[in-house]
Order: sequence, then C-alpha cells, then structure tokens
Amino acid sequence: MAMIKQYQKKNGEKAWYFKTYLGTDPLTGKKKYTTKRGFRTQKEAKIALARLEMEIQKNGIPSSTNITFQEVAFMWLENYKNTVKESSYSRTEIIFRKHILPSFGKIEISKISTAYCQKIVNTWHSKGSSKQYPLFINYINQVFKFAINIGVTNQNPVINVIVPKNQDIITSEKKIKFYTKDQLQIFLKSIEQSESTYITIRDYTLFRLLAFSGCRIGELLALTWDDLNIKTGELQINKTIAKSDHYYVSNTPKTKKSNRTLILDAKTITILKKWKLEQKKYLLKLGYTQPSRIFTNEENEFTINQAITDRYNIYRKKANLPNIGLHGFRHTHASLLYYAGADHKEVQERLGHANIKTTLDTYTHLTNDGKEKTTEKLSKYIGF
Repeated sequence: MAMIKQYQKKNGEKAWYFKTYLGTDPLTGKKKYTTKRGFRTQKEAKIALARLEMEIQKNGIPSSTNITFQEVAFMWLENYKNTVKESSYSRTEIIFRKHILPSFGKIEISKISTAYCQKIVNTWHSKGSSKQYPLFINYINQVFKFAINIGVTNQNPVINVIVPKNQDIITSEKKIKFYTKDQLQIFLKSIEQSESTYITIRDYTLFRLLAFSGCRIGELLALTWDDLNIKTGELQINKTIAKSDHYYVSNTPKTKKSNRTLILDAKTITILKKWKLEQKKYLLKLGYTQPSRIFTNEENEFTINQAITDRYNIYRKKANLPNIGLHGFRHTHASLLYYAGADHKEVQERLGHANIKTTLDTYTHLTNDGKEKTTEKLSKYIGF
C-alpha cells in the first residue's frame, strides 16, 4: 500500500514524498520498501509512483544493489554444503567465520576492489597467521563467481590479486616425522611396561595396529569388530571418524582409494584377539553385551583423536622419544614398508592414497635414502 505525504525540509521549504511496498526481494527473500523524496507537488509524487509501479509490473521487483559480501557468502555456503562431507563444510565455515568475514563480511560486494583484496592478502601473508591463505583466496574467488552468476555484481576483483609466495615452502623441503624400527619398539615397550589396565591394554593394541596397518587415526577409531576377519587377517577400511561441530562416524573414508582391505601380520592379529576378550570382559561388568567399536572408551563409545593424543604423549615422554604426532605412525608404517623392500605402488595401495603422486611426493626422501643400498646390492651381484 503506497503512502504520499507532505513534509518540511531543513531549510523550511515544503515538499512531497511517497513510500511504497515493492514486494519480496527475489535475491534475499526479504520484504522490500522504497521511499522517494523531494517532489515539489503531490501530482509529481503521484506520477513518479505510477511510473515505478509500471516498471515493477514490467520488469519485476529489482534485486538489492547494496547486498553485502557476507550475504552472498552465506548463500554460497548453503549450496556448497550440499556438495561436500559434513566435516569439509565445517572446516570451510570456520575459515569464513574466523578469517574471511571479519575482513570482507560487512562491505557491499559490488564495492570491493582489487586494491582492497590485495591489501587483505598481503596482511594475511605478513602476519603469517596461517599458511592456508591461498585457500582463503580460492574461497573468496568462488563467492565472487557466484555473485556474478546471480547478478549481484559484474566484476571479480580477486582474479587480479598477486598471491605472495610462501618462502618457507620454497626454501625448505617438507620433513615428515616418523619413528625408526628401534624407536617404535621402545615406544610400544613403554606402554607394555605400564600398569596393566583396561586403558593401557587398549592403548598398546591401538598403537600397535596404528603402526602395523598404516591406517589414519580416524579410520582406526571407526573400526568395528565386523571389519576384522581374525581367521584370514583381513581388515576392511570403509569409514572414518570425522569432526564438524562434533565428532561423528562418516560412512565414507577420505577418498575412494581409502576404501581398502589390509592383511595384518600374525602377531598383530594375536594381540587383537587378546584385546577382544579383555574388552568384552570389561564391558560386560558395566552392562554392555557387545562392544560398539574395536577401540572403545569406558562408556562403550568410540574415542576421539584428542584423547588418544593425550595418551600418546604420556607414553612417548616416558620413553624419551620425539613427538611425531598420531599421523607420524602412518609415516612410520610407510618407512618400514620401504625399508622392507616394498615399491611405491605397494605403499600407495597399503596407505590408500588417491594417486601414486601423493605417495611419491610424500616419501621421496625415504627412497633416496635407499639409493645407496640399491647400488651396493647391484655392485655385489655383478662382482666385477
């Protein structure tokens, strides 16, 4: 319903204005009103209102031109949410909330310039607050592409931004952390020599399996006893523990290649069999008829990465060993495979890498360390 009224300007002159409801904004879904002022007569105001109503009837309700980056980002995130796992969406949402929106959120998206984007990127780089800023730029780029597609802006200021190079990545090779065969033995001994409790027995079995399977910690914690065939030694990897706002079991592992079957060594199988009996006996006392997972806490629920990290730090400090992190046991497994004579393809299959390039890029130094031994073998075989 339109309203036309007279009002008085600051200089004392009288003028007319109208206010009218346009309808629902097709972009934001919000009710949209407009007010036009400065008409000399009521007739002028009526004519302007009539023209506006005819324009709306002909072309529809105009979209907001002052929509902010944050509003578009939220729309993009809603679409993105339907294309990725919950854990991936959660990580992306956190990046927007902590890093991107504080710098871009309240600015009208059509007014963001390349110069401003460059300034923010340079700030991220100089602070060194995160080595992920190229990922931040990619997300901002996606939001601007989306904004162009829905007609909110006609430019993408990010495409001309110069991305500063991370000197740490350029000047030094990425060093992976792992335990040697002797260090691994010392670590497992430190658990074995601890007071025998439900938790220490579980921990010994868990870290043994972690080192002798090459599983990611999330894959290991998601395992159920149905995933293990004790007779054949086959272990099915087909899910993982993931985290978004909370920890949960994802029924798909990290990649398609991550869905795999491993054959475990006889000693690890024996240790798992003993653990299964100990676990069932312990949980029965608490009223649980069946374990929910291979590795459970005292409430028969899957345990989480942080809890295992805390346990790991107790044992490694006791053994006076360096901190390699939980993922370091996966690297430890890879190193043992290489030193045992496995080739790249075998390591790729065992670890569930999506492609062999990942294996080569990660473990090149391990194979380089073995080049001298290879030459010695060749020389010894030839003999002349």
